[in-house]
Amino acid sequence: MNTSCIAAGRILASYYLHNKDYESASEISRGSIESLRMLQDDIGIKLILTETALMTTLASSLIHYQAPKHHPQARKLFETIISRKPDSVEALVGMARVSLEADDVSDAEQYAARALQINSLHVEAKMEHAWAVVLSHDIETGKRELEATLALIDARDSRSRETIAEIWWRIGKCHWDEGTISLFDLLM
Repeated sequence: MNTSCIAAGRILASYYLHNKDYESASEISRGSIESLRMLQDDIGIKLILTETALMTTLASSLIHYQAPKHHPQARKLFETIISRKPDSVEALVGMARVSLEADDVSDAEQYAARALQINSLHVEAKMEHAWAVVLSHDIETGKRELEATLALIDARDSRSRETIAEIWWRIGKCHWDEGTISLFDLLM
């Protein structure tokens, strides 16, 4: 078993996840996890950190790949990751996203809040927490949190601009739900 294949798979899967090629990220993560498990069986040593990192990439890609089809699997992976590494902001944010998709707003809010306790400046954690607050019918507080999140984003790259666009959409949805903006206002 060539251990560099596992390292290369970990890097490549992260690259694909970063570029939002979720199918490739999930396939490479799965293959690398399988190779890692065979290696662990051969050498008799558990490489927990490497396996957890690959599982994080796989679970993160499954949030988006053919959503929500793979959300139950992503949830199980995130639960395993959190049991191994309770301070994994990525896993906590992932659980928040999966919970939001399942309309489990209170769980989403709790997971995102835990992520924010670990890293109060994590943009995705702030964004998901704010949205969970909005969906729990505290629109004004959630809207303020979304607006505060905008100040943390450096808009130099396309990923940041996509995040900004998503936050602005959510802020617009807050205004719409509050009745402070109408279709006429949007057309003007």
